[in-house]
Amino acid sequence: MELEDAKLFQQFLLQETKKQAFEKIVRKYSPSLFGHLKKYINHREDIEDVLQIVWMKVWTSLHQFRGDSLLSTWLFTITTREAYNFYRSRKIKNEELLEGLQKYDTTIEHQYSMESSDIFKKLYEAIDTLPKKQKEVFMMRYFEEMTYNEMEHLTGTSIGALKASYHHAVKKIEYFINSI
Repeated sequence: MELEDAKLFQQFLLQETKKQAFEKIVRKYSPSLFGHLKKYINHREDIEDVLQIVWMKVWTSLHQFRGDSLLSTWLFTITTREAYNFYRSRKIKNEELLEGLQKYDTTIEHQYSMESSDIFKKLYEAIDTLPKKQKEVFMMRYFEEMTYNEMEHLTGTSIGALKASYHHAVKKIEYFINSI
């Protein structure tokens, strides 16, 4: 863990400096977490809502952080999961998905966008069918682009097991998408 983050973490664990340490963590990481959420969520208000949920989860679980990985890796993992949960709970309409796709590539044709939004929806449906461990590994590897070493430090799972989980998840997702 980074020296500055380690110091903030130790301050968080002390009741008399807990609030100040947390506020420093929030100020330090909010801009990058906000930018990260922009990859997944189109509307500023929704991003702010999800980020608020992230910070509430961090507040209640930071004392359990083991320090095996970087604090930033842990925060980004929570943020990615919350972005995923946002999509699952909102049941996003095709129009919103289309708007998001066009935001990143305004030159694509309408038909191509609709096909892409369908694939995007199918991907999330497929992810929902995965067992918990495979889902977790897939999210970290695919969306977060974490290395297996980072994932090993974060989860305590061997690199071989992580690779196997990811491979099985990809195969199940491919099968799910192709069977629809």
